[in-house]
Formats: sequence, C-alpha cells, structure tokens
Amino acid sequence: MNENVGIYKILKECEEKTKCGHKKYLVECNYCGWTTEMQMSSIKRANSCKHLDNNGNYIDHKNLWNNQRLKRIFNGMKQRCYVSTDKNFNIYGGKGIKIYHEWLENHSKFENWSIDNGYKDNLTIDRIDSTKDYCPENCRWISLIDNAKYKSTTRIINVDGIEHTGRDWAQILDVGTNIINTMLRNNDEETVVEFIKLRLLNMTQKPKSRQSWLNIYGLE
Repeated sequence: MNENVGIYKILKECEEKTKCGHKKYLVECNYCGWTTEMQMSSIKRANSCKHLDNNGNYIDHKNLWNNQRLKRIFNGMKQRCYVSTDKNFNIYGGKGIKIYHEWLENHSKFENWSIDNGYKDNLTIDRIDSTKDYCPENCRWISLIDNAKYKSTTRIINVDGIEHTGRDWAQILDVGTNIINTMLRNNDEETVVEFIKLRLLNMTQKPKSRQSWLNIYGLE
C-alpha cells in the first residue's frame, strides 16, 4: 500500500481484525521507523512521533496513553475499586467490584476497547449490571444524563410497561422537576403510579392555592 496517513506509512492491511471487526494495518513511523499494527482511527489521531526516549531507544508503548481523558477515567476506576480511602470505595471495591485483569495488566487494551466500542469525549463509562465488574461484557459508553439514570440508587417507575425515572416522568407530565420523587418519598409506589396514569389522561388540571397534585386527582 505504502500510503502516508499522518506520521505513518501504511505498509499493508493485516489479515487479523480487532475483536470488534475493525481492520488493522501494519504501519511504519516516517520519523523513526517504528512499526506496529493499528486500526485506522488510531493512525489518524497520531500527530507526532513519540516512539523514542531521550537516548534514542524505542519506548515500551504498553505504558503510554494516546487519550488523556481515557487515562483519567481509568485511574478513577482503579481508585474506586482498589483504594480503600476513596470516597466511593464502599460502593465499588467494598462490594467486590474489580477491573478486568487484562485491562489492569495492559491499559492499552482498555484504551483500544474503548475506541472500538463507541467511546467519544462527551460519553462516560457505565456498567450494565451494577453488581458486576468493569469488563468488556459489562461496560458501555453512554451520556452523563443516561449514566445518572442507570445508577443503582436511581428509582425507576414502571407504568403499564413504560419505564422512566421520577425526573423524566415529571417532565412528561409537565409538573415540577422533583414532584414525582417527592411523592415516592411520602407515598407508596402504587399511589404514584395511579397519579401518573390519571395525569396522562388529563393534563389540563393545575393545583389551586395549597392544593397538592394528589388531591387534584382524588388520591388523598
């Protein structure tokens, strides 16, 4: 191929692909001759040669990060899981949550997995099952808003098969932001679900002076 992309010369397309099916290429640095296999997104991101130390020796890039935000996210994961003095340790490491051993042994595998699995600078890492570890099968990249929704402490309200957080239901029903969550704290869930159903049927009602939302719909 011998095509130049950024600092690299692409020598050939590799037969083996990444675990997510992306093509890999054998590349050679135009500045120092260092060769490796990379996927195209990583090739395009490289804008300077960082393969040699001050003595002119090749650096072990297993210990370097291409993306500094991913580095901060990964270090935060390690703090929560393995540092007992971390403020969140009790709900992570204290509950036995660990990090996939291959990511710990070689964090470039975490970085590569992230890039291959939808990482963007406006997304955050989320464990699909909050009782299980940080590992490829249990992690995804989602928005900060969605991440807040899926926290184990967030209560989800199911109304006829439709699930939303209290804040989302409040927005749908055109009531105050914290109305539904306040109702849940002060009433049983069945009453709140019934209020949501009635409100969906008639959203023209508004509380009069000192009248509660539940009173409007005859629920107190």
